[in-house]
Amino acid sequence: MAGILTFTSGRFEDAQAHLTQSFCRHQLVPCGTRAVQFTHSAAALGANAFNTLSYGAEIEVQAKGLEDFYMFEMPLRGGVDIEIGQQQARSAPGHALCLSPGQWFRSRWRQDTYQWMLQISRGAIEAAFEQRARRRVADDIVFDPVIDLRSEHGRALLQSMQRLAATSDAFDAQLTDSFQKQIDAVVSLLVANLPYFRNGSPVPQRLHATPRHVRRAMDIMQDRFAGPLSVADLADDIGVSERALYDGFQRYYQKPPYEVLMRIRMEHARVLVRAGDLSLADVARRVGMAHQGRFSAQYKKSFGLRPLEDRRQAIGLKS
Repeated sequence: MAGILTFTSGRFEDAQAHLTQSFCRHQLVPCGTRAVQFTHSAAALGANAFNTLSYGAEIEVQAKGLEDFYMFEMPLRGGVDIEIGQQQARSAPGHALCLSPGQWFRSRWRQDTYQWMLQISRGAIEAAFEQRARRRVADDIVFDPVIDLRSEHGRALLQSMQRLAATSDAFDAQLTDSFQKQIDAVVSLLVANLPYFRNGSPVPQRLHATPRHVRRAMDIMQDRFAGPLSVADLADDIGVSERALYDGFQRYYQKPPYEVLMRIRMEHARVLVRAGDLSLADVARRVGMAHQGRFSAQYKKSFGLRPLEDRRQAIGLKS
């Protein structure tokens, strides 16, 4: 392709039809008025494409999942609240999202949201992963979706996307090599720096070398999540300051230690809740949360529904 394809419409139905044709099957739900100021542009090269997208209205987007590509979304204004897989996340200027193939998602775009969106083929991510890891990809790579653009690698991603946007603005047949190089640079940064999940593990992995004290803290959380465990306890056991531990997790996982510990607890809790063999109070105690009200609230925050609702759904699927 040479040049940029642009589509605009004030009709809600046109926006939905265009998105389904361009990306995957979408269901748009208006949050109030059906009037939109929909604008989408795309500079595509093979299976990859740099997009700009705006609805000009508050819109909920429901999709069964990206079919065979990743989508790196970077809001320039506004932002998106999203439920993806079993996580809830929020983007805004300074916080981007990376959506992985196959994950059901529901997102709500704020009225003034305008985003850069880089569509990346599954093959491009897998090839970059295999080159850096020097091993074959045996399982799907599911990125931890939220990216803090204020972090060191987040700033590098922002700069790389700015260069890509500048190249796409003047995109033609003479600039395909430069355009591809800019895409490759973003892909390399994503693969090298973002935490990712494999085999359904609640604990993210990274290709980038993780400091010993962070790895040790992760091991302790996996072993001792069922008991009382604080950041102070972790730091004391490992022999580092709480600040060093916090900074290590923020840098390498973009989350504080307590949030990672809570994720481990909730993933283990969900297995027990859906199995149905224990009371919910016993489940809470089994994962180190004696206060059932806090357990229930955290469970809903993690999975979008309370433990009893999740259990009933699981029983319904089995029957």
